[in-house]
Amino acid sequence: MLRLAALTLLLTSLTTQSAAAEAPAGLKTRIDTNEFEAMEQFYRTVLGLAVADAWDENGDRGVIFSVPGGGQIELGDVADAPDPAGLSIQIEVEDVAAEQFRIGTTWPTEGPSERPWGLTYLYLTDPSGVDIILYQPTAPATGEP
Repeated sequence: MLRLAALTLLLTSLTTQSAAAEAPAGLKTRIDTNEFEAMEQFYRTVLGLAVADAWDENGDRGVIFSVPGGGQIELGDVADAPDPAGLSIQIEVEDVAAEQFRIGTTWPTEGPSERPWGLTYLYLTDPSGVDIILYQPTAPATGEP
């Protein structure tokens, strides 16, 4: 929960910068995990994300994935990684049904589900328990999520 609170505080401060301040150039989400191999496999093969960078030296191992449309997801191999409860990563895709078909039986999914605010969601959970939502705009927004 402390990680989620810190992330929320950071995102709030970035979005409330004054108009004169330079906007952030991008966003990278880092997940520390003790399930590194399974997590790397999930993000690379199940979600189909491209590896932007990877390293394994002096006890420090990690990988950074590029998210289409901008942003990155970084995985860090951490033996005593905390529980990711409350964290979700939401990635916009062009066609949720096509993504569900592509994922097929390689990983459990739930949905697709049309949400009242104009998005269709496909739900997955990565090997460390992080909720993943693949979403597609389906109608003009009608309210807040």
